[in-house]
Amino acid sequence: MTADVDVRPVRFGASVGALAPFMMVEALAGDAVVTSTGGPGVLAALGAGVVF
Repeated sequence: MTADVDVRPVRFGASVGALAPFMMVEALAGDAVVTSTGGPGVLAALGAGVVF
């Protein structure tokens, strides 16, 4: 989910989300390969910028 507020010339943004545990992760070490799935999680971000 994202939200943006545009108050010229400044723009503010926010994002939140959830991560599912289905992303494959692979690690290599010489001849060995380890494959697993990433765990569940949440993410959040805030930002501001100048609109030209």
